[in-house]
Amino acid sequence: MTNKSVRNLLFYIGTCSLFFSSSSIHAFMYKPKIINSYTNDYKVYIAPQLARLKFQVENFAIYRGVFKGGSAGAEYRPLFWFYGGAFCEYMMGSCDSADHMSRYMHDVDGHFRFGYTFPMWNFHRLTFTLFSGLGYNQITQQLRADLVIQSEKFRYYNYYIPCGTVVDLRVTDVFGFGYVIMWRPSINERLDTEFIDGARFDLRKKAGYLFEAPFNLFFGEKSKAMVSIVPYLKRSVDGRLKASLPSGAKLVLPKQDYKYWGIKLAIGATF
Repeated sequence: MTNKSVRNLLFYIGTCSLFFSSSSIHAFMYKPKIINSYTNDYKVYIAPQLARLKFQVENFAIYRGVFKGGSAGAEYRPLFWFYGGAFCEYMMGSCDSADHMSRYMHDVDGHFRFGYTFPMWNFHRLTFTLFSGLGYNQITQQLRADLVIQSEKFRYYNYYIPCGTVVDLRVTDVFGFGYVIMWRPSINERLDTEFIDGARFDLRKKAGYLFEAPFNLFFGEKSKAMVSIVPYLKRSVDGRLKASLPSGAKLVLPKQDYKYWGIKLAIGATF
């Protein structure tokens, strides 16, 4: 093969590579006008839920209890386009330790998501979404009987950044499943009580994540009613806290580890 032939071959390969690269970039940057999609762009739902909580105070008691509550959410998730969502959750219940101590808790959680959705197979059956956002979590604990104080309330305020993925697989027109994995790094956390006002936690001792595995059933034509059974696991850890009391004394509070194993029954619609 002559040098001229080699140059022509390299030029041809380079031209083809540039063409396919340009096509891929165009497909990523611009949403196609027509996509044969099994999924609708919008989804809304409400969901009663039940969970088992294991709550552990570092190096101290372990509490267990059953919590009840509910959640709601709304999503906008078209293919090749902006993803947005808003979600809220409320759980309440009491948990007891082996030492007959009890804590009654209210857990309020809400967050916004924004990201981008990619089709992974046939442009409609399997979708993959990356997202981030901003979240807020408030846990109120009332100590019914404790070693130090009775009936004292602890209010924990936590701002976090949700980061994760949503995978949705539509097996048929009426059935699908998927998962949600979300990491919850904290950006600010504080504690308010009667004696400690606005003390900050050591965020290096924080952890948090959420895992959901929804199984979805759809009913109807274009606009579909939806029923989902959603097993989930949620965990969060309060960082250690060093605070000063009004008397000038120093107080060190241990980490607290919350683990929820639960299930949701989501009822909603896609359109």
